[in-house]
Amino acid sequence: MDRTPLTVLTVPARDHVTLRVAGEIDLGTAPQLREAALEAFRHHGTTLRLDLRDVTFMDSTGIEVLLATRRRASLEGGSLTLHRPSRAVLRVLEVAGLDKVFTVSEPLDSSVRGG
Repeated sequence: MDRTPLTVLTVPARDHVTLRVAGEIDLGTAPQLREAALEAFRHHGTTLRLDLRDVTFMDSTGIEVLLATRRRASLEGGSLTLHRPSRAVLRVLEVAGLDKVFTVSEPLDSSVRGG
């Protein structure tokens, strides 16, 4: 079975860092996302934006990474924003009852209504 690899691109900005995430976040790839977030905190500060528009699948290990990253940012005086989460990500967060826990900017659904 072909697996969609996870890619994470770090894009620093003046007041935050964006991790552009693409592919599947699951048991096999979640550690990669966790490490990328920790590296971003170490090198670029604790205001983190996860651009999730290209995430095609996320399971409970992905949720765990998002929650842990949010907690880490908060403990260090920063923040985590989920930027343009895909429908797949939004659906998992809704099913888990976490859609209101995370700060979401520019939900993908708002830009593709009717499609």
